[in-house]
Amino acid sequence: MTLEAQGDYAGAKRLQDEMGVVRPALQKSLDRLQGIPTDIEPVFVTAAELGPEKAQAVAPVRKKKR
Repeated sequence: MTLEAQGDYAGAKRLQDEMGVVRPALQKSLDRLQGIPTDIEPVFVTAAELGPEKAQAVAPVRKKKR
């Protein structure tokens, strides 16, 4: 979390290279997912992209109680 908060890309890469392990059972499961089609392509927005006017536009619509 510290590396993420600091934006330390090089540190995160180093941590992944040194400590990241994909064991054979996990790799086998990941390999089986390769042929699955993706119906939805998510679009992620950052907090910086959400100004006050945009934040209201993406706010959930709430139904009024009767």
